[in-house]
Amino acid sequence: MTSRLIEVDVMDGYDINSGKGKPIIEDAMRAIIEQIESYGTHYTSGTTIIRFDLALPDHMADNKDPAAETELISAFFKKLKERLGYKANGGIKKIIYAWTREVEKAKKGHFHCYIGLPYRKKRAPGLISTKHREGNGVLGLIDEIWERLTDGGRVWHSKTHRIKDEASRQKAIYHVSYLAKVRGKTYAANAGHRNWGSSRLKPAA
Repeated sequence: MTSRLIEVDVMDGYDINSGKGKPIIEDAMRAIIEQIESYGTHYTSGTTIIRFDLALPDHMADNKDPAAETELISAFFKKLKERLGYKANGGIKKIIYAWTREVEKAKKGHFHCYIGLPYRKKRAPGLISTKHREGNGVLGLIDEIWERLTDGGRVWHSKTHRIKDEASRQKAIYHVSYLAKVRGKTYAANAGHRNWGSSRLKPAA
């Protein structure tokens, strides 16, 4: 699947973390901005943005099957959305997210991701724990789901943002814009797979 690549420092009024002479994926970046703005219309008390990375385990990293990995990351977010909807996890009915697949020569296949949640229900990311103990919050849930889907995949927490005003939204979008960078991703007219994906939440009426 092809995407338009552009070199910009600012998009729709937001600073972009691209770097001089380094293009970004235009439609991925626009999806990130649109989703974060739309989420704010549903949860006016604020948004918790959690940036994290998902790494494939050794037994999967050498396969380099992008179509299968796309199915895997789609299954991950489907299960995460389902589990966050449980009463025990806050009963969250609406989430936003994006992922980008990255494979560089010196690194194993991995995904850069973010998830957006209502701040009044999820104020902190929680802890990553491979023991899957109850009470580890969103990161514990992410770790549990990814480890079980991949039989050994790892999770890295990058940073958590609280969006409460224009300045904090600017800062969160700048950080998450890293997902839209081009380096390490594949582009070909006949690639037959996606290199990014996003939620499609519409603004509140």
